[in-house]
Amino acid sequence: MNIGLYSRITISDAQGRTARRGRWRKSRSFVKQFTQLLLCRMSGVSVAEVRDTGNTSRTVLTSGSNHFLINASAGMVIRGIVAGTGSTAVTISDYALDTLITHGVGAGQLEYAASSFGSNTVAGSTSSFTASRVLTNSSGASITVNEIGIYMEFVDLTTQRYFCIARDLGGGAVAHGETITIEYKISVTV
Repeated sequence: MNIGLYSRITISDAQGRTARRGRWRKSRSFVKQFTQLLLCRMSGVSVAEVRDTGNTSRTVLTSGSNHFLINASAGMVIRGIVAGTGSTAVTISDYALDTLITHGVGAGQLEYAASSFGSNTVAGSTSSFTASRVLTNSSGASITVNEIGIYMEFVDLTTQRYFCIARDLGGGAVAHGETITIEYKISVTV
């Protein structure tokens, strides 16, 4: 494949020391909304029956200014890299994480930091960039992250819409005081 999506998860203790770092894993989780939104922007034609993260079927239009945004401010869980506790197998028709972990310090919540992005790099015949997000467990108990994904903003005329474009299974237990860093790398190879 020419375009690839990879993910890596790192869990760090309260002092910022790496407790567990996964290896980069090839993601097979772009879901149909990714290609539907790409088709809309590249063809200049509206696309019908695109499921948003609330499972509402939308017709997306090519107008609007903010498309393909996955950057998110601290606390934002409607856009960007997100985590959940669901463990249902990934399917092409997934429109959201099974069970999104919300932002906060209460039971079952994680504190979502702002998104960060690395520069585009070229190595040999591959060009890539990395998006990442740190989530901190201040809930008082351990939380098990079983799924991760990417929620994208796509402005339809003047209305912001949010779509899941990728979902993966994976993660691990995050003890109180620990952080989980979720990284996604998007690359193209010639």
